Amino acid sequence: MIFSFLKPKVTTTLTAHLPTCLLAEDRALRYDAPVQKWLAAEGFGSVTSGKSSVNAEGRGTASQIVFTVTGLDSRLLDRLVAHFDSLGSPKGSWFTDAEGKELRR
Repeated sequence: MIFSFLKPKVTTTLTAHLPTCLLAEDRALRYDAPVQKWLAAEGFGSVTSGKSSVNAEGRGTASQIVFTVTGLDSRLLDRLVAHFDSLGSPKGSWFTDAEGKELRR
């Protein structure tokens, strides 16, 4: 029997999908930097990229933040969601894994 604390922790890539009108610079200030700071302080992982989509008029339509975490479980996912909520993530935001499987909405 292997105790859970002896199991190797797996690193998982996640994407936060945010239906927000923020452009790249504003998204980075509001989400990328604070999420990176929190992940690093907690020792969970790091932000790897961010993207803001715009329409033909140049208005923001959606943002994505891609990050890696080590040891993802339901409690850590709850903490991630709560942290994004504390930053003001809009209703309708969701999280997916690297394969695009929705983990939380």
